[in-house]
Amino acid sequence: MTRRDIDKAINSTVEQKFLEKTFHLGDLTGKKGWDCLNSLAVFYKNIGAEFPMEFTDSKGEKWDNKNYPKRWKKNEVDSRVVLKEFLESLGEPIDFNYRQKGDLLLFEPKGLPLFPAIFLGNGNVMMVFKEGVKILPFKLLKRWVKGCRRLTK
Repeated sequence: MTRRDIDKAINSTVEQKFLEKTFHLGDLTGKKGWDCLNSLAVFYKNIGAEFPMEFTDSKGEKWDNKNYPKRWKKNEVDSRVVLKEFLESLGEPIDFNYRQKGDLLLFEPKGLPLFPAIFLGNGNVMMVFKEGVKILPFKLLKRWVKGCRRLTK
């Protein structure tokens, strides 16, 4: 897939699947809404990037899109540790100053857990909050960048 094809796929995916969607933990279809993990999985699948649907954490436990909602509800604090470990294992690390449309940005404000966003270009990122999917200016979040990962080739 060329860079131009990736850009078109990103625009189409965001518009068709994510805009105006609510939050819902564990919905892979997006019909009820999105959580941060499933939104990433569907986004990257739609633009032709690899996104693993299962992950073995540092304790040797398997996590996947079917069991993580139950685990999250049972123990959000531990689940956030595993989510961070998983997100930091994806793709290739990139200096955020060289980010491209479609890159995964990881933010970690002081005293808060790490959370992901997708760089959409034109200075915007897409994120999932409890209030739903939002597109925000990157400059509002820039000071909290923990990392940038490239999942596209």
